[in-house]
This record gives sequence, C-alpha cells and structure tokens, in this order.
Amino acid sequence: MSENKNLKHLVLALLNNHRQKAANSAYDKSVAIQAIATAGKLIDTFQWTESAHNDHTNLLQSLEALRENYYDSDGEYSSGKADIGSLIGDLIQLRNEIEDR
Repeated sequence: MSENKNLKHLVLALLNNHRQKAANSAYDKSVAIQAIATAGKLIDTFQWTESAHNDHTNLLQSLEALRENYYDSDGEYSSGKADIGSLIGDLIQLRNEIEDR
C-alpha cells in the first residue's frame, strides 16, 4: 500500500502544480481554473486501492473521459479540455517514469 500512497502523493503534487498553472494562465484564466478544479474533484474522490498500477490506469481513464466530455463555453480561446489534457499528459509521463524504475 505504501507504493500507492506514494503514487497518490505524486498525483496530488501534479494536481497542485496544474492549479498554479491555471491560476497564472494568460488566456481564459477562469476556464483553466474551473477545468483543473473539476479534474481535482475527480482525483479527490477517486477510490484508491492497493494496486498502484491499476489505480494509475483507472485514474487516467476517468480523467480522459472527463476531458472528452468537458466543455466550458465561457472561454474565449479555450474550453478547458487542453488544461485537463495537460494534466493527463503529466500523469502519463509520471507513469512512464515509475515503470522505468
């Protein structure tokens, strides 16, 4: 379970990084903030198990489904999908780094 606690900690750190990026966004800041907040709610309520690999896969699938269906019409330049996609990209990179260890 400690491997999974470490994964959860790393995921939350990435989420906080993306919250900072959204807060500093030059375009459609409120859209970016809301998109990452929505992804954050999904992560916060994610049911972690004892399998870090399965949890990582399931979390990515859940976030991908969110991204596919997400649309914030308030954006002048964006809909928030790219913000969620950027978080997903970082989580995929994290998974690859973990698997390479």
